[in-house]
Amino acid sequence: MRSMFETLRRSLAGAGAVLVLTCSASAVVGISTQFVDVEFDRLKPGGVYNLREISGVPYSIKNRGGLPVEVFLEVQSPSTSAVTSPYEALPDPSWFELSPASLRIEPNSIGFADIIVRIPDDPALKGRHFQAKIWARTNKFGVYSLGVDSRLRFSIGPSPEAVERKALREAVVSLNYDLWPNALYVKAAKTGVVYDVKGEEKKSHLLTNRGEETLTLVPEAVGWPVGSLPLPSGGWETLPDLSWVKFEPAEIAVDALAVKEFKMRIENAPEALKGRKFAFLIALKLPNGMVVNATHRGFVTFAADDKISAPEAPEKK
Repeated sequence: MRSMFETLRRSLAGAGAVLVLTCSASAVVGISTQFVDVEFDRLKPGGVYNLREISGVPYSIKNRGGLPVEVFLEVQSPSTSAVTSPYEALPDPSWFELSPASLRIEPNSIGFADIIVRIPDDPALKGRHFQAKIWARTNKFGVYSLGVDSRLRFSIGPSPEAVERKALREAVVSLNYDLWPNALYVKAAKTGVVYDVKGEEKKSHLLTNRGEETLTLVPEAVGWPVGSLPLPSGGWETLPDLSWVKFEPAEIAVDALAVKEFKMRIENAPEALKGRKFAFLIALKLPNGMVVNATHRGFVTFAADDKISAPEAPEKK
């Protein structure tokens, strides 16, 4: 489980925002902050949190100029265009307190402030995600002032990433399907053309959905994991680039309690593969890219030429 502390520490690792202004030939004014894009989660309705105490890292502003500056701090609700889904704009800036709300910072020095967040005691907030902005600005130098902002994103409960991971785990657990055959052998593929395995060798895959909802999976050829699974004997090879292995349809949607066929094509394989034999795994993925299975196998033998029969496939074990 990812803690609020771990989330905050990772978010503080980025580079700081910097603004510099030349006021005269001899004076440069500039401020920066490392507190640029911060995320924290697992807050609770009614809870009060000091981010310095949670993480050990306070909000900081550095005066990069040659003059003392007074910096004013303010929490704001961001504009709708600045909010990233699934976050919502902070409904009320009074949830946050900045202490102190202003800092006098000497040249090349750093000022620190505490960020305290008070979550209203409202159960309806649970499971929601909010985004706020800290605006830090200097006092004016002539007609100019400088400012940098920081983005704060926080969750009442788990973070959006944790919620998504849980949903994916539950989706995988609920899958109920079979793929046949466990291994598909292509005995006489050709390079440089589109070789239709079903049309030429009468072989294809059948995906059976035993669940009560529509199942959608994406098949993909992936490299043989030589380090954990030895290649079969008999001259079989593996390749990192299997882009010549295609499936039709590319995304398979199977109705509840139904069976659907999908086909393999060898599409414009390089001439250098002629007369060689390749083994790979067939991964099944959810449409979002999550792999749910990668145990089925594919074996493709390329004919040396159109007149020579391909070697026999390895014996099934």
